[in-house]
Amino acid sequence: LVFALKRTRSLQFLELSYCIFDGPSIEHFALALANNQSLHTLSMPAGELNDFQLMCILSNLKSSKLKVLKLPRNYLEQRGAEALGSLLDASSTCQLASLDLSHQHTERASKLDCSFFSQQLSTNQSLTSLNLSFCKLNNDDATVLATCLGPNQTLQDLDLRSNNIRDEGILALADYLRSSPPLKKIFLFGNPFREAGAAALCRAIKVNTILQILNMGYSSCFYDVVQFYACLNRAGRGLLSQDPNPAIWPLVFER
Repeated sequence: LVFALKRTRSLQFLELSYCIFDGPSIEHFALALANNQSLHTLSMPAGELNDFQLMCILSNLKSSKLKVLKLPRNYLEQRGAEALGSLLDASSTCQLASLDLSHQHTERASKLDCSFFSQQLSTNQSLTSLNLSFCKLNNDDATVLATCLGPNQTLQDLDLRSNNIRDEGILALADYLRSSPPLKKIFLFGNPFREAGAAALCRAIKVNTILQILNMGYSSCFYDVVQFYACLNRAGRGLLSQDPNPAIWPLVFER
């Protein structure tokens, strides 16, 4: 595999599910990734990759042409997260478009600490999809993400399902959504927020004409209102605040 990665010019997709690497093999594999310029998608779910192994992989992707990286169900901690921050930095040659870090386990910490790579999200100009579901994120993580994503102009899909984000964190995310960022989809189902958080999300989508999917669960009394405004956004509500070609209006009204 290492031999092939170093020499191939055609391999674009590589999936290594449930593959267990030992110490030396992961270092050889990471160096091979650094020399590869054809790979578009790398998927390594449930490989029990520890923090050092993830750091080796992420550190060697900075000069790659990778667009999609999937690392769910591994053990990302501080060193790996710091390497991820360097990968997401605006100075990195790698222009990741999609990143899946869902279901991260931890060995020494109680949860994934996203503070090590959140700051780079503010200046990143390539990432359009970020999956941080099932990572035990809390209010502090949600607040950091909301703050760092404020200046971001590329992210369109954010998955924060089934974390531990309560009303305080949801309020921070709602403030972020009120600024009408380029985000089109956000998934918050499975977080233990209550009516205050749901009401804040409802107020946010009323003034946000870009967000098309806001998944906050079916049990909220605000569900129907949120879905109504999301539907209007999908139909083109944002055009009401613009000056488009008149020929577009019949199509918008039909939708």
